[in-house]
Amino acid sequence: SLRMGRILIEQLQQNFAGKVQIMTPQGDTQRGAQLSLRITHGGPHIQQALIDAGVICDWREPDGIRIAFAPLYNRYTEILRFLNILERILDHHG
Repeated sequence: SLRMGRILIEQLQQNFAGKVQIMTPQGDTQRGAQLSLRITHGGPHIQQALIDAGVICDWREPDGIRIAFAPLYNRYTEILRFLNILERILDHHG
């Protein structure tokens, strides 16, 4: 899960700067297998659009979306799928 988290963090930083803020500590020893994200605009609508697209996530007041990954269940292709879905949703709701 550490490697999955690292990949997801790197991709979010590279491709979603200014749109998504990573709230979870980024050090491998400081986080588990979940990330909390702050979406700059329209967080609840973004979260619902993610759910509608088949992404399991939850909303945390006041402005957080929490996603989790489990290496025994999830594959790296699902991280890519999540990033593609998030990009499409943010472009649409932008």
